[in-house]
Amino acid sequence: MMVNRFTCAQCSAGIWLVFLLMQVACVRSPYPFELPGPYDLMTFAGENAIHIRHKDETKAKQFVPPQIVEMAFDKSVIIAKQLKQPYQKGYWCESPGAFAHWVVDVNDEAIFGPFSEPELLSELAKLGLPNLDLKDIHDYF
Repeated sequence: MMVNRFTCAQCSAGIWLVFLLMQVACVRSPYPFELPGPYDLMTFAGENAIHIRHKDETKAKQFVPPQIVEMAFDKSVIIAKQLKQPYQKGYWCESPGAFAHWVVDVNDEAIFGPFSEPELLSELAKLGLPNLDLKDIHDYF
């Protein structure tokens, strides 16, 4: 009768390989999702830090901070909803006032915000930009 015996090193290598494959399968891509104009929707592997950034390194200070939870866009505008207090006692905080809204004017390369929801509607009207229906951010990845 033949019995396969693995050495401790072989077993350890197999466990590390399984662990590594599980980590790769569970991590989101760090690569950007292209948005209209010079903007990207960016996420970092292993982090809930989704934000909108300017592609041009010289304008890198132009960004919508994390954590973006909803977004909509067309060729002229990007509208983002940001969770201001991302975590509270292990749960996503969805209490009133915990969200900020941002407007990115693609044509003028300008970012406006943060706004409350009523302020957002007023700002869109003032800028002559359309109000779009926001979608969950994970629909874009």
